[in-house]
Amino acid sequence: MIDREAQQSRQPKLTAADRLKSVQNALLAQGLFHTSTAFYIRLAACCAACLAWSIWCILQQHVVPGALLLGLFWQQVAFVGHDAGHNAVTHSSKYDGYIGLVVNACIGIGPSWWKATHNVHHLVVNSLDCDPDIQFMPLLAISPRFFKPVFSRYHNAVLHFDAAASRLIPYQHFTFIPLLMVAKYGLYLQSMKQLMQGRCYINRPWETCTQIVFFAWNGVLLGCVQGWVPRLQLLLISHAAFFVLHLQICLSHFSQPTFEGLPEEDQDWVTTQVSGTMNWSCPVWLDWFHGGLQFQIEHHLFPALPRHNLRKASLLVQPLCRDLGLHYHSPSFFGAIQQTLATLRTSALAARRFNASRSFQAFTDSKAWELITTAG
Repeated sequence: MIDREAQQSRQPKLTAADRLKSVQNALLAQGLFHTSTAFYIRLAACCAACLAWSIWCILQQHVVPGALLLGLFWQQVAFVGHDAGHNAVTHSSKYDGYIGLVVNACIGIGPSWWKATHNVHHLVVNSLDCDPDIQFMPLLAISPRFFKPVFSRYHNAVLHFDAAASRLIPYQHFTFIPLLMVAKYGLYLQSMKQLMQGRCYINRPWETCTQIVFFAWNGVLLGCVQGWVPRLQLLLISHAAFFVLHLQICLSHFSQPTFEGLPEEDQDWVTTQVSGTMNWSCPVWLDWFHGGLQFQIEHHLFPALPRHNLRKASLLVQPLCRDLGLHYHSPSFFGAIQQTLATLRTSALAARRFNASRSFQAFTDSKAWELITTAG
């Protein structure tokens, strides 16, 4: 017995990287990195049916249901774009890039902009000054650290708690959902800016063409609606319905711990990804609605893993987290929403206190305070 314990003590201790590699090998052995062609054929058929139903409703002047179906179509196609952006469909950057162009023609969100931000996000998830997916000043601040100037290494600019932020952040837990309902307009601008000024990851002329195609067919669809008020309804409701995707993206990280700079040298990859990410639980029949985002921990550890296999992968990732002493955070979907709103509310209340202290400081530095204290 003693010899056996001594022999075990002499064996090298497995690092987090070793354990992650063993899980990856198990996933490979089970064939979970293999993409199901049938899954994407069914998904393409469902998306086509959703778009066709939306167009039929709009042509029949049933604007509201048509707009809601259009928003659902955009959401589902965006999930395919996410898969393709990680080369998780064909596992070929060339062919997944072609899929990304088709997605761009459908939703108007450029694959180059997505890759530019999303690749950085995966490397430094929840870094206040590096991760562009949590830098939304002056509209949102998930941490009071944003109340002081933060230099964004991604945007190469200083994020200030300026006059706009001082008025918006204290109420961000109320404005959060309304902001998500108009966020898609901002993504159009970001995509076009990336095309004009940034790096193009696929093909600039083709990406530009698919961007034009998106606005062209949506313009035609608007033209099929009789009257300016119904047209405005179609435009606003369809984009507002897309808020669900923005919400799902935010839930994955907003309520998780943040840090500044790059991950510490002694912090392993698994810890960085798991600590800044959370899942949410849902029944199997709702997996289509969440598009794999409900398994963000598994996705961040294995980005190229096809989303239809993420649920199976979670059975291996949960023991990995348990062995490493990491919290595998997976509340319900509505629990995740509650935690995200609670994080925003905590930061909002801190912003109110910060504004009050800054106002008092400004008063004590003023001439009026000098006169009062002198008179006293």
